[in-house]
Amino acid sequence: MKKAFTFIELIFIIVILSILAVIAIPKLNATRDDAEITKSAINLISVINDCASYYSSKGEFANLQTMTNAPLDSDGNYYIRDDKCVRFLLDDFYVKVEKVGTSNICNNLLNFPSVVSTFTGKSDLNGSYITDISKSDIIYIQIGGSNVKF
Repeated sequence: MKKAFTFIELIFIIVILSILAVIAIPKLNATRDDAEITKSAINLISVINDCASYYSSKGEFANLQTMTNAPLDSDGNYYIRDDKCVRFLLDDFYVKVEKVGTSNICNNLLNFPSVVSTFTGKSDLNGSYITDISKSDIIYIQIGGSNVKF
C-alpha cells in the first residue's frame, strides 16, 4: 500500500497555509510601516539638529543639502516611500517645517512621540506656541537670534 497524501489532506494544508498568510502579511506590513516611521522621525529630528549645529558653527544657513545628510530633495521635501510628508524651509533664524502630506503614514510620523516632543513648545505661523502639532501647518523652530529655546 502506498503512503501518500489524499487530495482532501492537500486541500486542508493549502487552506491552513492560506489562513496563516492572511494573518501574517498584514502584521509584516504594519511592522515595516513602524520601522519606516521610526527611521523618518530620527531623520526629521536630525535635520533640525544638523541645522542648529551648522548655524552655531557658521553663523548663517546654507542650503539644506550642505547642512544635513538626511534624504531631502532639492526643495527640502522629505518623503516616506512615495508620499511627500514635510518640507523644510530656512528663514533667517528659523527652520520652518511645513506639513504637506496627508497620508496615514505621514500623520503617524507627525504623531510619533519624539517628533511631538520636538515640535511642542515651538511657534506656529501666528506666533502661538504649539501644544498640538496636528493643528499647525507650519512650525517655526528658532535656531539663531535672541531667546533661542531648544
